[in-house]
Amino acid sequence: MSTYIKLNKQDAYVTSYTAHKSWYALRADFSDYGIDTLYALSSSGDLYPANLTFCPGYESGNVQYAELVYRNIHHLYYSSYSGSEVVSSSFENYKQTTLYDSASRSIQDIAYVLALPKEVFGHAIVPGSFLLTGSLQNNRYISQSFVSGAYIINQATDGFAIYDDGEGVLRDSNQNGLKVGDIIYTHGHAIITDTTTAQELKVQQDYGITWRSSYMVYTHNYNCRVNESQLNFSQNPTIKSGSLGHLYDYATGSFFQPYVTTVGLYNDMDELVAIGKMSQPIPKSQYMDTTFLVKFDI
Repeated sequence: MSTYIKLNKQDAYVTSYTAHKSWYALRADFSDYGIDTLYALSSSGDLYPANLTFCPGYESGNVQYAELVYRNIHHLYYSSYSGSEVVSSSFENYKQTTLYDSASRSIQDIAYVLALPKEVFGHAIVPGSFLLTGSLQNNRYISQSFVSGAYIINQATDGFAIYDDGEGVLRDSNQNGLKVGDIIYTHGHAIITDTTTAQELKVQQDYGITWRSSYMVYTHNYNCRVNESQLNFSQNPTIKSGSLGHLYDYATGSFFQPYVTTVGLYNDMDELVAIGKMSQPIPKSQYMDTTFLVKFDI
């Protein structure tokens, strides 16, 4: 009547499920979440550190350069596209959907990247959950038309209302759902490719983002099988009396039935690695086999 029972291989297995968590972060709090804001700038020819443009608004202290950011995101996400058309390429550009219209991508000379760390997006951002909203401040950027003498100051007074359409595309509800960028769910990257929107976000502080993260949780399952002839004696010390440890009469009768309150899992070195507590004591049957299912998440 040993209290230790060796498990069979088929009695131990792992299952998984996906858990979700909702997040909200203001622009001023991005550093607390580890979120980076990176400005991407197109360039041609060789790049040298002395000539690179520093990314304004970087969050976590890691120095980034706009030209290198542009080349990185272009290589990862846009190198298989030419003017929104898919071209022959050996690169994996992490398409978020098989639908052609939503899968097509294009990037201009500048872009703005919101890079979420894995700690806050988990396995992937839940499609359709990303939202960037906010108002515009009074300090507007001067557009490229300034250099031609037009002195145009862009003022999109309707603010930001950028949403994820669930197929890897960022759209602006203030512009009738116009595509303004792309989102890579599994990398936690929201890339604003619309020139006006990217330049506005570069200088604005009054906005926030919401998203839902997904986490893969692995459940370890153990079927602890006990046949009718096993574990029919209690390990509770209260069934003994006196200094000699004599059993009380009720514990020696044929109708004595112990109760199970705890199941412990041991490794091959007889080391206790997990304990399962019953919500209430379970009577151990002497007439049929019993199985205790122990589950814990990692």
